[in-house]
Amino acid sequence: DYLLRISLIKAKARKFYITEIKGKAGKLTVIMLPTAPVKTEKLTGFMQEYGKQIRFLGGKETGFELKFENYDLVEKDAEVLLKKTEQFLIDMEILF
Repeated sequence: DYLLRISLIKAKARKFYITEIKGKAGKLTVIMLPTAPVKTEKLTGFMQEYGKQIRFLGGKETGFELKFENYDLVEKDAEVLLKKTEQFLIDMEILF
């Protein structure tokens, strides 16, 4: 189940020009190709949905940084990170 979820995340990430997804305690970082054809007119609304939890990364690395609650329990944090990543990729569809 875990490996299947990772494979599905990787497939969807490629669709959105994502080159790297990094997760650690309470933070998800998504790096995209700078040439990704993002609908910039949708960017503000997308970010407002996440409020203070999200930050746009510009410059050398383009993408997003998403903060979420950290439980300090390895298994629970891993599951939360997977769920947050899956949901974030679903939400990103509006940008393409």
